[in-house]
Amino acid sequence: ENAPGGILMMSVDTKIMAANKYLCELLGYDIEDLINIPYLDLVATPDDLEFEKKIHSLIKGEYSFFEIEKQLIHKNAQHIFVLSTVSVVKDNEGIPLYIIEQLTDITKRKIVEHALRVSERKFNSFFNSSSVMYLIISKDQYRIIDCNTTYSQITGFHIDKIIDNSIFSVFSDEDRSV
Repeated sequence: ENAPGGILMMSVDTKIMAANKYLCELLGYDIEDLINIPYLDLVATPDDLEFEKKIHSLIKGEYSFFEIEKQLIHKNAQHIFVLSTVSVVKDNEGIPLYIIEQLTDITKRKIVEHALRVSERKFNSFFNSSSVMYLIISKDQYRIIDCNTTYSQITGFHIDKIIDNSIFSVFSDEDRSV
């Protein structure tokens, strides 16, 4: 009940049988509201299709557990990103009894990852469309990490040929003495 993540027990036909307090709070439901509803109703599209396929494979015994990132739908219709680890509990004869799922809220991580991707796209767009020549150089060893297209076009150095070289290798002896 006091687990640091969500724990869910569902039948092999994916109806919710039990859930801990953390999961109920994460999804905005009382436990009574969750019991006996189809779990897939809480999984956002298109994650529901992949999750359902993996559940069927798990029940067939193709693997003992699986891990998947997916989105669940909060009671207020907001999407919550979770890392889910799912396993099946079987009886002594190997017949599946129920499914156990452990869930970790990764929403904040996903928001940060998205912001980073947006920032990288903006930087790359600026860096590669600028008419100014740019080199990115490592602070400690003065190695070229990257250059933009303009630098490559004006100097004639192909990007692949100068990456990881010393900054001093792209300047002539005359340039270095200045």
